[in-house]
Amino acid sequence: MIISGLRGKRILVTRSVEQAQSFTEKIRARGGVSIEIPLISIQEATHNEHTIISTIQYLHTFTWIIFTSANGVHYFFQYLDKVNYNEDLPNIAVVGKKTKQVLQQYGYEPTLVPKKFVQEDLTAELVSRVDLNDRVLFVRGNLARGVLIEELHRRNIACSDLVVYENVANMEVKSELIRLIQAKDIDVITFTSPSTVNNFVDILENQLNEVSNVLIACIGPITKHAAEQKGLHVTICPETHTIDALMDELESYFS
Repeated sequence: MIISGLRGKRILVTRSVEQAQSFTEKIRARGGVSIEIPLISIQEATHNEHTIISTIQYLHTFTWIIFTSANGVHYFFQYLDKVNYNEDLPNIAVVGKKTKQVLQQYGYEPTLVPKKFVQEDLTAELVSRVDLNDRVLFVRGNLARGVLIEELHRRNIACSDLVVYENVANMEVKSELIRLIQAKDIDVITFTSPSTVNNFVDILENQLNEVSNVLIACIGPITKHAAEQKGLHVTICPETHTIDALMDELESYFS
């Protein structure tokens, strides 16, 4: 019987409640202990509803729809259902395995999925497929990076962005997070987005030195960069930017 290197390791999961369950299941499957402290909360962008519905009415004028997160897909299709939209959709490009899977759950296949799960690679592949006659719709959350939009605008390609969900800090977990950190009750801290990093640092404020000896793992280079910018030392960052790859790297590290 092979014993996982993660057996008994206490791993902090900082994702939103909606996304933490699958991560927790993967940790437990390898013998680890998942500690869920959701540092972010995902909410529908209700204040933007008029703009969203208005944009949906003109979807036929776009040649591409871009999704860079599973949340973007989920909330966008919720709005399609809300207005009983039943027309064909433009070409769809997505970033990430999970984003693609959620899109498929709604019955659609993406036209374009970059090999690396970052906006930069999507942008590089997309610009070779669009011209000045195309219109691109970037469906996103309020904190999504603007790499794609900036590059398309630089090339004089029409690109609109549509915020369908909001990523807000979950300060309700502040006391529990501080307690865990001070008790040195965590073996690994995981970050899956820059916002989880930023909220973590905001909550701990002047107590970041408490995690100097805790292993920090980031899902990809953008998140890693955000962590390092905040003074955190990142040990684990998989080449493939997925939870499964992150788990593989952690297991290898502790084996």
